[in-house]
Amino acid sequence: GTNVPDLIFSKLTKSYADNQAKANAGSTNNLSVAGALAFTFADHDVVTDVGGKAVLKSNEDLEVKATIAQKLTLDAESNAEPQQNPGGTVSSADTMVSVAVAVAVVDNLATATVHGGAKLDGLRATRVIADVSYPFLTRFDQYIPLSWGELVDSIRNEGYDSVLKYVNTTLGLKDSFFNTWTTSTSKADKLGIAGSVTVLVLTNTAKAIVESGVEINQDIPWQSSAHTNNSNPDFPIGDDPDGLEGEQVVSIEATNYQQLINMVGIFSLPDIDLDAKNTTFKDRISLSPAGTAGSKGGFGGAFYISVQTNTTHAIVQDGAKVYSGFNGGFNMKAEEALFHIDLVQAGASGGTFAIGGSVAYIGQDSDTLVQLGATATVTGRDARLYAGNLTTQVTWVGAITKGEGVGIGISVAINDLDRKTRAVIGDPETLASSGTAATTTPSVTVTGLVEVL
Repeated sequence: GTNVPDLIFSKLTKSYADNQAKANAGSTNNLSVAGALAFTFADHDVVTDVGGKAVLKSNEDLEVKATIAQKLTLDAESNAEPQQNPGGTVSSADTMVSVAVAVAVVDNLATATVHGGAKLDGLRATRVIADVSYPFLTRFDQYIPLSWGELVDSIRNEGYDSVLKYVNTTLGLKDSFFNTWTTSTSKADKLGIAGSVTVLVLTNTAKAIVESGVEINQDIPWQSSAHTNNSNPDFPIGDDPDGLEGEQVVSIEATNYQQLINMVGIFSLPDIDLDAKNTTFKDRISLSPAGTAGSKGGFGGAFYISVQTNTTHAIVQDGAKVYSGFNGGFNMKAEEALFHIDLVQAGASGGTFAIGGSVAYIGQDSDTLVQLGATATVTGRDARLYAGNLTTQVTWVGAITKGEGVGIGISVAINDLDRKTRAVIGDPETLASSGTAATTTPSVTVTGLVEVL
């Protein structure tokens, strides 16, 4: 059969193959290209359902959970530099191009749903939880043990790596903390060109839903049964000397948490040549903060694009019934908390001209909702509805240029954040009165406070 990729590559390189043996011909006098590509596509669905005919009882806690913990790492590095010939001479193409690209497309869906008709009874905490989280790759106390016990645990679990992870040009910081690392460099006889690109497309959905017709803690005989955790069977009448009655806590929670650190740039980290002889220590160290260099010119561009859509919903629909004990409470929470550090740096140096540019675009569309249905029945101690969006976005962009003739540096950072955060009782889309009379039968009857935050 025909190898199509090989055929295409042969056609594209035919001119080089025909002339590479001739004098003063070949790649060393024209163009040299180096590249690196890192690509990740992930689609994760975690779905937890309690069917409409389910009857669940617990004399302890009762939990319905759907959780995703996503650890994202991408590393793309490309370097183009003159080649050392066997005779000690150095050869370089007139123009050298180096490109590094890292792309991640991640879709996470976590839903915990209690379907209509289900009956859940727990003597302690009843929780419906959906969570999508991107934790730090390494906690600081894991990176540097802060006690002898932590040091011993690190050596026991990691062996030699507990020490060797620090023996590199980043002292282990790159592998321990950076989710993405994209760098490129280019050095040429005349013109050096380098480009680094990182693209992140994230979709995160967390939904905790209690549908219409669900009954939570509605079985009164179960609440007053003589279990170890409920030893006063006279509930709801009488004293509670041991404090073991009425501890039913109901929580409906949806959360989206992220901690990400990203780096994209035109630079190379310091490198030490341990094999060099008859040279000073200074001459053994190579450092290229500008990233590109050429006798004629250098061009370096770093681009970072992050686009994400987050949906975080905690919902109790109309017609659901929820009871919390007089020592417990009813809580609903939808929270998004993001902590991002994005570093973008470009550099260039050249004889005639040097152009360096760095561009960062961060786009975020978030919908965070806590909704208690207008006809949902809530009884017990209190009711607390909380919707929160906590975002810390640190974007650093910079450009270093060094040219004997013309030097141009450009840095652009764009943060485009659209966040909708709501906690409501009733229809979240209703902004004005419908004109109908208010009902005389309350759906939320509690002895404490009703808080909507």
